[in-house]
Amino acid sequence: GFQLVDEVAFRALPGPVLAEFHAKGWLDLIVLHLASQQRWPALATEAANSRTHNAN
Repeated sequence: GFQLVDEVAFRALPGPVLAEFHAKGWLDLIVLHLASQQRWPALATEAANSRTHNAN
């Protein structure tokens, strides 16, 4: 049930839409979400390595 923000689509939003998102308090949340998305591949690798290490 996860939903992700498409970074390319987000970056293409026009200024007035970004201003509306900011006024509604959504902009900070979206930026934090995008930062989190960038970290997921590294976290998945760390988890896989941890499982492999702990299994041995």
